[in-house]
Amino acid sequence: MIQWIKENLLPFEIIAEDEAGLRFRRGRYIKTLNPGFYWLWPLIDEIRSLNTRPQLIDLPDKSITDRKGVTWAVSGCIEYYIEDPRKAMVDVQDYDEAVQNQACALVAEAVYRGKDKEGVEEYVMECLPEYAEVWGLEVTNFSINELAKCRTFRVMGMV
Repeated sequence: MIQWIKENLLPFEIIAEDEAGLRFRRGRYIKTLNPGFYWLWPLIDEIRSLNTRPQLIDLPDKSITDRKGVTWAVSGCIEYYIEDPRKAMVDVQDYDEAVQNQACALVAEAVYRGKDKEGVEEYVMECLPEYAEVWGLEVTNFSINELAKCRTFRVMGMV
């Protein structure tokens, strides 16, 4: 009960220096807030904050097949930061997942076209920022940790 009172009835919110805030009134976006101290109407206003520091996320390990039928194991990482907090919070459900999925699709497309490690990195850095801009993100770096041929074994047995 005391926790609920602290979270919902205190008439102010503090946004840290490395964050950006969004004010919502009755669930509707009102304004983007810079770091600082803000008063709000309890139970009517809500302030949600986002971390604006550069983020580094892993590209999930994937197996990708190229035109020749060769299977490749790929893993990497993406560095980005939030440029437009409103777009990142309102226009996309989960910006981390969105940028990961788009990067995986671009890597698969580059490998399918027969590009090497450097070619894959260049292709993704050429295309990914355009997608990320729509979500309010600025992609600063993309790198491939592993790009290697692999063998796939399928084991069939009785259940």
